[in-house]
Amino acid sequence: MNRNCGERYALLVLCTFLLHGCFAVLLADAQICPQILQHTCFPDSMPILRTLPGLDADSCCRACVNYSSCVSWTFNTAQNHSCYLRSKFTGHEKTDDKACTSGVVRSNPTGPPTMPAPPGAKNVLMIIIDDLRPQLGCYNITVGGGQKMHTPNIDGLAARGLVFRNAYNQYAVCSPSRNSFMSGRRPDSTLTFNFKDSFRGAPNGSSWIAFPQYFKNHGFNTTGCGKTYHSGHPPNFDEPYSWTQGVDYVGYNQGLGFCGDHAACVINDTKYFTDEGLANRTIEILASHKAHNIGPFFHAVGFIRPHVDWSSPQEFWDLYNADTLALAEHKLAPPTSPKVAWVDGGYCDKKDGDLGKDYHFNATVAVPDAVARLWRHGYYAAVSYVDANIGKVLTALEDLGFADNTVVALLADHGYQLGEHEMWEKYTNWELATRVPFIIADPFKPSSHGVVTTALVENVDMYPTLATLAGLPPVPTNCDGCVEGHDASPLLDAPFREWKRASFSQYARCSYDNTTGYYTRCSGEARSEMQVMGYSIRTATYRYTEWFRYNGSVADMNQTVAVELYDHTGDVGDDFDKFEEVTLIHFPVLGLVVSSCRSIVLMNYNFSCELSHPVV
Repeated sequence: MNRNCGERYALLVLCTFLLHGCFAVLLADAQICPQILQHTCFPDSMPILRTLPGLDADSCCRACVNYSSCVSWTFNTAQNHSCYLRSKFTGHEKTDDKACTSGVVRSNPTGPPTMPAPPGAKNVLMIIIDDLRPQLGCYNITVGGGQKMHTPNIDGLAARGLVFRNAYNQYAVCSPSRNSFMSGRRPDSTLTFNFKDSFRGAPNGSSWIAFPQYFKNHGFNTTGCGKTYHSGHPPNFDEPYSWTQGVDYVGYNQGLGFCGDHAACVINDTKYFTDEGLANRTIEILASHKAHNIGPFFHAVGFIRPHVDWSSPQEFWDLYNADTLALAEHKLAPPTSPKVAWVDGGYCDKKDGDLGKDYHFNATVAVPDAVARLWRHGYYAAVSYVDANIGKVLTALEDLGFADNTVVALLADHGYQLGEHEMWEKYTNWELATRVPFIIADPFKPSSHGVVTTALVENVDMYPTLATLAGLPPVPTNCDGCVEGHDASPLLDAPFREWKRASFSQYARCSYDNTTGYYTRCSGEARSEMQVMGYSIRTATYRYTEWFRYNGSVADMNQTVAVELYDHTGDVGDDFDKFEEVTLIHFPVLGLVVSSCRSIVLMNYNFSCELSHPVV
């Protein structure tokens, strides 16, 4: 039997209060329930539409789906297995409550209405890559033996776009970085520093217009797949806010454990081919857009590799000669750097097959060269593997006839260290953890094609930049709660113009060890347990980092823990070993540099970057 919305709602109410067994009939033709959030309660401040006793979590969710006024729901086993249907979602969820299961099924009824796309709007394809440092062919950085990274598809994109040589993320770990650039706000605003929070839970974050949501509100069809947002942060990949409803969001398998007791391995079983699946899903969506004449569109795809485990098919390992791969020149933590700057990454060293049991990274002891070479080989193969899958998407974009009207952007969530300073992975404020590949190919900006700009940009800039290039109204950036990135689109017309004088990154530290003097990286601690926050700025010639005491909500800038200053004079971005080996903070001749950099940090980390630094 086909029922319209009014009849379905009436039947829901009747079934609820007269005969619970009727739920099986009603829910049989309900749409698939979105992702369920285990151990999560929503607060009583969210208005409750109805209370339905004696259900289970799945039935509660489906009841919300079928009730057009229901936005969110909570099922509580501690309260007579009651189901609470709510008319709002504020984003302030309470986790770790084992009695509760919750979810969000549609957008709040308030908020900006969707408006028609502006005439002449361009499509946008955004490619997000996990853990990718800019050691790519188009960045002219070798892997050893004179060989560059085998990335022909990313290099091809760079040849028809603008390469930003000096691009930096705002927080060098997955979830905080993605919460930053996908919301357009910096970490001190999102209050997301690890895997505990999301920007939707920040003050007023539930009303922020996220990156894809801005396009959606301006008439774009917005779709996504893979690791755009970090899974669960925000819930449901920010469904239903960011994405056009009616198109399933396909998530991802991070691949932790693909290599068993090793950090790097060859994979041939197709069940491990996560990135192929994401490429195919993207191509499927693009083909559907073509078949149904849908546009303009915004599609974001988040590829997994080269995140550990570094797993890829044999053909990509064969692209590199292990014997000629260069290892880090400076394998230990910089001897003059404060201990707070270094941290035990704590994943690869747990791979017993590579390093044996009970091994721990040590700032003063490098991993054996044979292991370092294996891991680098695996990482490089994984990069070439993801490049091949990116190539499939770019070929489909061309074959479907979209390439001439689509702005393609590529960025990574953060950089990566491959043994430099005895760091494996990210988790620092150093150059290699914060610097990212950042490429924009706009077919309507021919003066930018194949050009490399040295202008300083940040991941948080991508949101307002792509909005402008797509033909949307400028994203508001000069008000409380507004997007905090800067529109870098003028650089596509004038890549060598003056631009902002600094980029900004930060990282927290927890659990000081009185014996060793080192901290931990705060991967699972609550904000209240964070002890130190390091704020880092990168200018054209220096990196300055100051570490302050942190009280769980704000840094005390009257209590400095440590300071770092590194000289990047002459750094053209093609040598990962030459810089940040010696901190110059105690050199008297650099006192003016220190005071100038410090003033930028202290003026407020939700700063406004003046366009005063000349690009050379």
